[in-house]
Amino acid sequence: MRRVCPFIPLRSPPIWRGRTETPTRAKHTHPRPLLASTRVDIDGSMGEGGGQVLRNAMAYATILRRPLRVHSIRAGRTNPGLQAQHLAGVNAAVRIMRGTLAGAALGSTEIFYDPPPRNQEVTRGSLKGQIFEVENCTAASVTLVLQAVLLPLLYSGAKITIRGGTAVSFAPTTDYVHLVLSPSLRSLFNLRLALEVHR
Repeated sequence: MRRVCPFIPLRSPPIWRGRTETPTRAKHTHPRPLLASTRVDIDGSMGEGGGQVLRNAMAYATILRRPLRVHSIRAGRTNPGLQAQHLAGVNAAVRIMRGTLAGAALGSTEIFYDPPPRNQEVTRGSLKGQIFEVENCTAASVTLVLQAVLLPLLYSGAKITIRGGTAVSFAPTTDYVHLVLSPSLRSLFNLRLALEVHR
């Protein structure tokens, strides 16, 4: 049996008292859109409480030019806070998009990101041909670093060289990026990701 939900008005129609009273338009009941200057607050313990929350948040914030605060970073891990590959990824994203980052230190559980001033913003394709280098202090996964910088790279047109591990436990391998992620980006969004691995 098909159920039909009745229409329920959001508010009762206004009642006007007195013949000389001028009706006024009802106030807008929808929430106001966020202003560009509003800082987005992200709880890093959401979901599994790992580094993916931080990587995604940083990638989106740099592209959307939104101030960002991420707290409780990697709260679900036995060693919470920023580790070497997280630092490498967020710092690289900020360098590419010319923002500023506070609180980024080994073991830190909170960071603040601010986009650059309007006159210093990176525009689409403006960094084409420019190469950034990221040096992992350990054999941390290069693909996890790539996740934090992929959107800024595709937007700006820049290239990046990342040194680190290519087949690290609990991280996508470079073969996965080459054989799965890159073709998916090309077929779904017409984005071309070229990957070269040098051993």
